[in-house]
Amino acid sequence: RASLAGFALYRALLRQIPRIPLPDDLLARAGWTHPIRYLVRSGFSRNKNDTSPRLITSAFKSGYRFLTLLSRAGDNSSSPQHGEIVDFLRDRQAKFPHPPLDPAPAPAPQKTRGTTPDPSSPAKPRDSEREIPPPLLTKISAPGEKPVYTSTFRPRPLAELTGGVRKVPVVDETTNIAFLRIGKPQSHWHANFLRRKAVKRYVRINMALDLWDEGRPTATEEDRWESFLARQAAEEGVDIRGGWTGEDENARQYGVHHIRQQLDDEAEDMIARGKAMTEIVEQEKKLAEREK
Repeated sequence: RASLAGFALYRALLRQIPRIPLPDDLLARAGWTHPIRYLVRSGFSRNKNDTSPRLITSAFKSGYRFLTLLSRAGDNSSSPQHGEIVDFLRDRQAKFPHPPLDPAPAPAPQKTRGTTPDPSSPAKPRDSEREIPPPLLTKISAPGEKPVYTSTFRPRPLAELTGGVRKVPVVDETTNIAFLRIGKPQSHWHANFLRRKAVKRYVRINMALDLWDEGRPTATEEDRWESFLARQAAEEGVDIRGGWTGEDENARQYGVHHIRQQLDDEAEDMIARGKAMTEIVEQEKKLAEREK
């Protein structure tokens, strides 16, 4: 609900910006976005990760005060609110002086002996041009079926292995996520990938717990209040179509069910991946025995 209210406040603030006339000196900088739009976006970007009720309440109060200020400034360009905005923007812009109109070109680096590139040597490919390695596992099950994976390219022939010696990998585990350890130390890229995957899973678990533990009393109380209003309306002869439906409690239960289903699907997928990795290890062991 806080996210929906925040998005509504954000849209309301942006709608006020075209109504506020600003002097040309505040809009003439090449490459700069609208100063008020920049302040609104940076403020929301700065507070988007806040979860504390105290911080969220403070941010909403500041946002609504700013909305009132923009609304009054847009109604009258001679108002004190409009002058306050212009003075603030000019004071802020003064901290960022204009760049020189004709900047002096940077001196060319002096060439030294031995630095001339060899035209016969191939240029290093850019990151966008580098070949992306294939995934370790390929999903072979159809959509909607129980996940099944198979190896994409392992085990490799002995001739393709560095040093001509086969090193049997092992199935390892970190934060309940199985992975195939090829060697030590583990690459930073792989470690960061596993960490991001674990964080994503813990976020889902915490969301389910929050909905179950904290959302339940709130949803129940709101449903009781709606039920009370429905009874009062009935006693006064007012017909409320549909009556009390328990929408908040139903929404809470749906949210918990949806997140739990995501976690169950993810766990089933990790089990299938673990089986495929174990099969790779067994095949690598058999080949290593033959190649001794």
